[in-house]
Amino acid sequence: ALESGQCGGAGLDVYMEEPPKNSTLIQHPKVICTHHLGASTHEAKSRVAVEISEEMVALDLGQSAHGIVNSPAFTLTVSSAS
Repeated sequence: ALESGQCGGAGLDVYMEEPPKNSTLIQHPKVICTHHLGASTHEAKSRVAVEISEEMVALDLGQSAHGIVNSPAFTLTVSSAS
């Protein structure tokens, strides 16, 4: 897709394997790659801290939290700790 122009470019923030075997994709002039550090900015860290704090307050108020994959297990753990 990069070669044909269907895709104008790509940004990859995580390599499945370090160092990656597919260096053709990583060295492509229309691809920007980082070693899982692209989101490690001051702004991103601050936003994550705010989101975690908001979720903890919501849980404390008995509201459901967003993005919990194993919600029933987490709810049971939180209820047992109260």
